[in-house]
Amino acid sequence: MSQEEFQKQVLESLAELKTDVERLDASIEKSDDKFDTYRQATQSLVNLAFGLIASATNHSGIRSFQKIVGRDRLN
Repeated sequence: MSQEEFQKQVLESLAELKTDVERLDASIEKSDDKFDTYRQATQSLVNLAFGLIASATNHSGIRSFQKIVGRDRLN
């Protein structure tokens, strides 16, 4: 193999590696987007759950207070 053939093979290999790295970079970027979407959806569900718990707790507390003072008007 001549020096020129060797250099040509090396340059072709480098070009293939560059293409592979660009594909991996695009794949990682898509994964980051998916993870960010998942994180946001998870946070929204957590917020919803806490909101529902707080609302139920607040409603229960109001009912208990009304029963204590003898004013149960929510029936």
